[in-house]
Amino acid sequence: MNETSFFYRFTRQARIDINAARESRAYAELQYEASDRASSPSTLQQLAFHSDERVRASVAANPSTSTHLLMHLAEDVNMWVRLAVAGNESVRGDLLSQLARDEEWSVCSRAARNQSALPDDLALLADSASLSVRASVGGNANTPESTLARLAEDSDYRVRTCIAINPTTPLAVLQQLAIDEEHIVREYALANPTYIASL
Repeated sequence: MNETSFFYRFTRQARIDINAARESRAYAELQYEASDRASSPSTLQQLAFHSDERVRASVAANPSTSTHLLMHLAEDVNMWVRLAVAGNESVRGDLLSQLARDEEWSVCSRAARNQSALPDDLALLADSASLSVRASVGGNANTPESTLARLAEDSDYRVRTCIAINPTTPLAVLQQLAIDEEHIVREYALANPTYIASL
């Protein structure tokens, strides 16, 4: 390789690296703007339709994003965008109902963890084949007592542990978990404020 061709290759690679760095910085700035609570509704509207799923996911996770945009983003083809909607602290319960029936278990699990989840949806998700979904239901303060009691019988100790930690778990269920075969379940049940208050 002569010096001219080496220099050409070197400068070509340097231009590629500079362009990639500029593009990466531009996306980082867009993501910041999309996640900023102070961003204007028109900015969020524009970014919600961006071609990059990272930008759309940042809009979906932003608590300032309007319900109308969240409804649009809940239909996104990208699972990460729907996941961000399901975790948004401002999302309405009826939209979480839709996400609780998503084809991806991770979206269902995030919807089950959201404190805006509706009790009927949590009861439905308690029958999921996914351990993560059932554990998320068990840890949600909105889960109906009857569902918590049913999940306290779950074959996986991690689900029972989430119920033992849940501050809304009824005393009768905690008493059952306090004698669980798994040490960690017993430990959390005995440390639950509801259990301690009963002593």
